[in-house]
Amino acid sequence: MKSVIIVGFDGLQPAQVTPERMLNLSTMAADGVVFDDHHSVFPTMTRVNLASIHTGCYPGRHGLAANNIVVRELDPTRPITLNRQNLTEVAEKTGQMLLAQTLGEILAANGRELVAVSIGGQGGMFMQNPHAERIGGASVHFKFTLPDALHDEIVFRFGPWPAGPDIDIGLVDIPVSDLLGRAVDVLTDYVVEEREPAVSVLWCSQPDAAQHTAGVGSTLAEDALLQADEQLGRLLEWLAMTGRDAETDVIVLSDHGYSTVSSTIDIRSIVRESGFPDDRQPGGVTVVPNGGAVLFYVHDRDPATADRLAEWLMGQPWCGPIVGAAALGPIKGVLPAALVGTDGPRAPDLAMSFAWDSEPSSNGYAGHVASTNTYAGDHGSMSRQEVHNVLIARGPSFKQGARVTNATGNVDIAPTVLCILGLPGVAGMDGRVLDEALARRPEHEPHERTTRIHEAKRAIGARVYRQKIALSTVGSTPYVNYGRAWLTEDR
Repeated sequence: MKSVIIVGFDGLQPAQVTPERMLNLSTMAADGVVFDDHHSVFPTMTRVNLASIHTGCYPGRHGLAANNIVVRELDPTRPITLNRQNLTEVAEKTGQMLLAQTLGEILAANGRELVAVSIGGQGGMFMQNPHAERIGGASVHFKFTLPDALHDEIVFRFGPWPAGPDIDIGLVDIPVSDLLGRAVDVLTDYVVEEREPAVSVLWCSQPDAAQHTAGVGSTLAEDALLQADEQLGRLLEWLAMTGRDAETDVIVLSDHGYSTVSSTIDIRSIVRESGFPDDRQPGGVTVVPNGGAVLFYVHDRDPATADRLAEWLMGQPWCGPIVGAAALGPIKGVLPAALVGTDGPRAPDLAMSFAWDSEPSSNGYAGHVASTNTYAGDHGSMSRQEVHNVLIARGPSFKQGARVTNATGNVDIAPTVLCILGLPGVAGMDGRVLDEALARRPEHEPHERTTRIHEAKRAIGARVYRQKIALSTVGSTPYVNYGRAWLTEDR
């Protein structure tokens, strides 16, 4: 029976997929389909993109706007990190963790299952198949499983996870091959061999963890790439040796790209010092940092407060593009959040990307960004380097030795997987089926692509804040190419 394996490498950039760094992935790319213009969703953070990968929807539709958010129906002034504990609280107290169906739920409704194995963050793992206890399927993380009883079975069969039970994300002091190697063992010998799910997921926290710690192109990050690629090679070799490659499609992707951090902005302190109280008071603002992006929630969704905040932000040297929720009405100089897919029931009032550039770092990788974190490398913004990420596919459903130059995105993964499996559910998604890559459509007509730049400006004292967001649209699906902003002297 046909099946799909999705392999995710957190923070992997297209420029890193070379024979020198990732020989196995490069070989797979040469034999399969490379998507040359693949896109993350904004903010370019892991958990929001995992939610988009598994729902086929942009953040406005699935309801998780970033890694750190405010859920107003839970508490209108409390920022939360989307870890397992907080996601469980959201689900229990609001009735909905995600506002859109997941791939796991759609598979379960059609008598199939999704099983995920992860050495990434617990929150990202939890949202991939949060209802596995009830609907079927499973999630296997080195710290927990769904269903809960599966954890002891995995440890009994494969032994304790490398480095013991107290390891946490970061994992930069643990060889990638140890932890990811164990995850590959679980995936091949248990998940695929015994459970034979329609969709298997293998998620790796590298090179993200190494790049946060030591920077893009650092020795630590380059070594993480080599080790991650080695374990991918083990998986591909196992599929070939067992003959499963004849009926298994393998999709390798990343959640977002990466930048070198140019400066750290203590955004909460700066906003408070500039005269904005917290959101429990009139005129107040809840500030939610997300690396290269920041979400803002104003008291009682007051348009006047949002306008004052937007005007102040636009005068700061680190301010990039700003989008605003439709519920506030138009704000001069701010572009609609709907353009980038972030508007919806749980949308922040304003979302700002930090300023960025495409200059090469000392390690030779393009891109710098300001960040709320004290990391060497980070992501979250609308920069070209972070918005563009990796998608490579190989298997019986895909063309061989092909390149797709059309725009594609993480929102297209779920609809394409459902199409490959011959299952319904695509109609309600924002993403599209990537027909141009599928072997069953060798002579299909190319999808028409349009590109448009959306602009806005506002006078800030003697200067003018100008921003533009470039979007490509294929069919009805938009993709953010980049967003930029700057202050000029001329009006």
